[in-house]
Amino acid sequence: MIARSVSSDARRALSRCLLTALLCAASLPGAAEEREPQPGDWRRFDSTYLQLGYGAHWDDSDDYRGIPALIGLEWSRNNRAIAGISLFNNSFGQFSQYVYYGRKWQLSRWDEALTVKLSGGIIYGYVGEFEDRLKPSWNGFVPAIIPSLGWKKRNWGFDVAILGGAGVMLLVGRDVGD
Repeated sequence: MIARSVSSDARRALSRCLLTALLCAASLPGAAEEREPQPGDWRRFDSTYLQLGYGAHWDDSDDYRGIPALIGLEWSRNNRAIAGISLFNNSFGQFSQYVYYGRKWQLSRWDEALTVKLSGGIIYGYVGEFEDRLKPSWNGFVPAIIPSLGWKKRNWGFDVAILGGAGVMLLVGRDVGD
């Protein structure tokens, strides 16, 4: 990516993102805690998954500035609940974030390694002249639902996420902790 000076809006967005991540981390039980998760204990996750991604659009636009690239962390539970945060440069070169919660299902009828995920959350970062590119948008905050199809074997995984009418995100990931 092309290095640019960080604007005050980008610094505020990063601050909000980090604050959200810290609040989420603070609400998780400590690693030394030995209790079994109780039904409905949504804060207890079993694994951490690191993802890198690259986006492609269905169509082309003169407004696109660079390659949409992503890094994300996703936590999952054995009951298939997922939560995560993704940091990315959107198609217009703006630093953006997606904070989400969702579910995944194994398609064991066809292959034990095949999964479907459905996440829902908030995207922030489409601001200024590009705020209207995702709708509805409230000062850069946009609700989102993102489906994906993946394949995961041992600690490695590959996913294809459908980004509505905009395009597709190709992701590679690896388990990085329990």
